[in-house]
Amino acid sequence: FHICNRYYCQNMKVSSFTLFAVMASVRNDLVQGQDAICLNQADFDQGTKIITSPGTYKLCEDISFFPNGPAPGELPDEDAFDPVFDGTYSSNGYGLGFFSAIAIASEGVTINLNNHTIEQSAGHALMQRFFAVIELASSPFIPGVGPAQFVNDDENFITASDVQILGPGTIGRSSHHGIHGNGNTNVTIANVMFRDFEVAAVSLNKVDILEISGCHVVQNRHDVPVVGIFSAARFLRPYGKILKNLRPKYKVDLYDPTSGRVETKRAGDIYDKLIASIENVYNDVVLGNGHIDPISHPEEHHLFDNPFKVVDGPCYVFVVHGKGPAVGGQGEKYNELDDTATSSNIVIKYNSINNIKCWNNEVPALIGSCGTHGCPVSDTRGSIFQTIKTFDSANPYLAMGADGRYNGNAVSDMQVMVAQAILDGTITDAPDEGLQIGPNSINQDIINWAKNPDPNSLTPKYICNGDSMHHVIKGIIAIRVEDTAGF
Repeated sequence: FHICNRYYCQNMKVSSFTLFAVMASVRNDLVQGQDAICLNQADFDQGTKIITSPGTYKLCEDISFFPNGPAPGELPDEDAFDPVFDGTYSSNGYGLGFFSAIAIASEGVTINLNNHTIEQSAGHALMQRFFAVIELASSPFIPGVGPAQFVNDDENFITASDVQILGPGTIGRSSHHGIHGNGNTNVTIANVMFRDFEVAAVSLNKVDILEISGCHVVQNRHDVPVVGIFSAARFLRPYGKILKNLRPKYKVDLYDPTSGRVETKRAGDIYDKLIASIENVYNDVVLGNGHIDPISHPEEHHLFDNPFKVVDGPCYVFVVHGKGPAVGGQGEKYNELDDTATSSNIVIKYNSINNIKCWNNEVPALIGSCGTHGCPVSDTRGSIFQTIKTFDSANPYLAMGADGRYNGNAVSDMQVMVAQAILDGTITDAPDEGLQIGPNSINQDIINWAKNPDPNSLTPKYICNGDSMHHVIKGIIAIRVEDTAGF
């Protein structure tokens, strides 16, 4: 059982953290005799398997989720892993990519793992940094919540109810969750092996009647190659692509510390630099030896490398929360005024939990002028505009140099350019296309600083205690249950 703080991991010298370590004998007779629908690798090659009809589904072979990826040994192009919006996947719901391997948007569904493994491939786990192997809804977020406008209203947000996820079998690698859901009713998760998830094995918000039993958690993921800012690089691509393709002459002025002058950069150059940086990471991590090469790609190593190889934010095993994502602080008081926002009747028993590790990458966020008391400065996807980092004392500088001037990189240049395009009206709100501008809080003051050679043009003030999305950092919590009646 390891506890990690901002700079390092501290081993408490206990080999594992085990809760109710008695494996249950789970009956599969509920699915015996029914005609089960086979799920094969081919069902996932084009993207998420969306289940919209009741029934029993079983894995008939091991599944590695790698939709629309490059050929073996090849680098991905700029659109690799992205959905094709041909009617199966909406540009709204899948605007940030394939958020799950299986999405259950129906009642009365049983998933029988059938002694097989289903997991995110290593390449997709690098490039799709928000993901659940199984999502218990048509979208990972309820309306009005999340880093994009996934759904417009409650009518097209379909939750799963009367669901069983049954082993024996394994839910493996995931860049976020093994199983995730919102607003579910009557969920059973039994006799499942979980391993190599980054954030949580199971995370359910506003769930009524849940039993997790007889599950064995081997470990969370211990070979995470990148920190959270890599998500910002991936999430910003569509904005940069629009500017490059539709406004090729669009430009932004940025201070260049190498020349000591303000340089004019075009949208295409900034976008191409971002894509090249992502490709360099993929080349080192997926086609190379699993980590970013500091010799071949020093800029990417400084910006994206994860020194501890476990997730750089809160990590859990089982999370039960009220309505909405569990990104804030731990609950202090049950919401007695609104039972439509709370969970109920939760049973977690006879499970074993082992070898859970994470570390708190505390990201200092500039305080912007938005809100009554200011707010963290973030881009249009909600990622913090990172000027410094706290875990590298030898070189803590990201978008700000030691002299206080702008020190651009592939991510910050794109963040500033997109913010400028939002403020001058070049990019407008287009939630139905998966692009929204509301979360952006990079204001004109930041844009002016980024092109000002005066080292005193910005007096930075920071708010801390948040990760790369300014979610409250919390460390390791094996079982987190809050806003719940009956546990």
